[in-house]
Amino acid sequence: LSVGQEHSVKELLKQKEELTRERDGQAVTIVGLRGDVNDMLEKVRVMDEERLAQEQEVQNLKDLLASKRAESDKEQARKKHMEKELKELKLLLESRQGEIKTRQLMIVQGQERITRLEHQLKEQKSLTEKSLKDYEMLNQRTLKLSQDLEEQINNNTQLLAE
Repeated sequence: LSVGQEHSVKELLKQKEELTRERDGQAVTIVGLRGDVNDMLEKVRVMDEERLAQEQEVQNLKDLLASKRAESDKEQARKKHMEKELKELKLLLESRQGEIKTRQLMIVQGQERITRLEHQLKEQKSLTEKSLKDYEMLNQRTLKLSQDLEEQINNNTQLLAE
């Protein structure tokens, strides 16, 4: 080979070695970058899993919140119903208490009337007993006067007959 060709071959070999070193360096860089890409892909996978887990947790919390709201709404409705029922019962109680007061007043008035009527009955019994005594006394007196009259008539009849 000629000196120019040898020199060209040496130059080419030198370039080949430089390119091989550069290729080997780039291969190492590529391996490192592939490792970085794999690490990034793993991080993305982990982050996706965490995101999915967080989305599931958010959904669970939303479901729980909806359940609690429904329970709260149900409790509010029950509370309103109970308050309405309590109000109705209070009104009924007030009405019944009014009826009780009215009836108690009627009982008191009835007892007062009974007391007056018992007093009138006692007075009437007393008057009746007195009237019966007076009647008996008048009856006895009438009987005695009738007997006296008959006796006087007999005496007068005898006197006239004599």
